[in-house]
Amino acid sequence: MKSLARLALLAGMLPLPAFAALEHPVTADVYREMLRLRGTPGTTHAVPFSEAALGTSGLLTQMLQDPASPYSELVLAPAFTNDVWWPELADRVAEGLPFDATLQSMQWQLGLTRARPGIDVDVTAEQVRAFRGREAAASAVKAGISPQVFTTALDRHASRISIAAKEAVAVMLLAEQMAANPRDRWKAMNIRGDLHARYTVGGNHLPALSDEDDEYLMSLVTAAIASGTMSVADGVQQLPAAYRVARAAAAYRDATGYVSSRPLCAADAPAPGHPRGSDALAEPALCFVAATDRGVLGWYREEIHREHERLRSQAARSGNHDKTGLLTLLGIALPVLDVAALVEAAELSVATEIAETSAQADAAIEADAAAARSSRLICGVRAR
Repeated sequence: MKSLARLALLAGMLPLPAFAALEHPVTADVYREMLRLRGTPGTTHAVPFSEAALGTSGLLTQMLQDPASPYSELVLAPAFTNDVWWPELADRVAEGLPFDATLQSMQWQLGLTRARPGIDVDVTAEQVRAFRGREAAASAVKAGISPQVFTTALDRHASRISIAAKEAVAVMLLAEQMAANPRDRWKAMNIRGDLHARYTVGGNHLPALSDEDDEYLMSLVTAAIASGTMSVADGVQQLPAAYRVARAAAAYRDATGYVSSRPLCAADAPAPGHPRGSDALAEPALCFVAATDRGVLGWYREEIHREHERLRSQAARSGNHDKTGLLTLLGIALPVLDVAALVEAAELSVATEIAETSAQADAAIEADAAAARSSRLICGVRAR
């Protein structure tokens, strides 16, 4: 792992990485590894998979003081960290690292950390200028967005921050794929280096993107959200794509300002008078630096649904049938965004993996049960 001094130096020199003050050095998916450790039949700490799988509600109840609040504080020592199997998990995923590295990385990966400058995210004066404000910079840096891509996406989509956020993350994902794979493999892997070059050429003119280019970028970010995987930029694990998009949207909202002059934040916490419970998600904005990534995603899901409905109503009134394609750009990721924060999909994936590699019939039964749980929950969310 790079030293903190080297990370700080690189953060000031390079435009791409998001270096957080809170360390998250483990690149393995900690919750998936927890499920494998506890849910694989015949291992030392094996239990029925249904017992190993905590579910979204059970997991958040252990890890957050107020799971319903977008501003929840962390539980510093969740109950499962006191179980006999936790040290073995820490050795498996974070060998040679401090004991708390596993928990900190799990908190990061599940979207439970915030974006308070100097506490959760390191933000430089240059970044504050580039992203048009301290709060916007904190969310943009945590989302792993470069200043150039941030500005270009906003200029292309003006007030449509929902679309700008998805596009900005898609371009960054493309850059990360380019960096991770040899150039001679790009064509076979459908990595569009030409599109990235046109998007980041700079100058006074916005990049001319075709409908095919737009569809490619939206498909790229949608696939990343659906998979739940976390990319790596310059050796640093990025947030899951859904949280990156939500953080980017928060940065745009902070950068473009508000109709009301009433402050959202006071000392990097919600200003007095603003709701702090689940009702805060109905507000046009949060104090984003004080909110968890999961909380920001909850706000973003509501925002994108609101924006989608506004556009659909406008299209129906005008009779233009969405000639701009904005409804398509917004709607393509709606289903996966609605379920992106649920861990049941990961539980199903691991249960299926265990069933495929285990000779025990019980493993297949557990996988079927995980599939049923996941299906019920996801269908319930999509029916909202």
